[in-house]
Amino acid sequence: MSINALASVRSIALAPTAKSVLCELAYRSDDEGECCPTIAELAQTTCLSERSVQRAIRNLARLRLLEIHERSRQSSVYRMVRR
Repeated sequence: MSINALASVRSIALAPTAKSVLCELAYRSDDEGECCPTIAELAQTTCLSERSVQRAIRNLARLRLLEIHERSRQSSVYRMVRR
């Protein structure tokens, strides 16, 4: 868990769904700001539907708060963009 990532996310104004997903990604991230949970894992821990998690991730990437590195046959790698 990256305390710095978690602390930086708290001050960002976002819609509740996006903020919930971003906080969970920050909680799971390493010191480089990377993590690779599945959509199903994120949905379960945030109490959101998988579709809501997918939309939130897409919105976070559009806002340039998150980089997505897709991998074949594995979950994507998410990298928090530091501001």
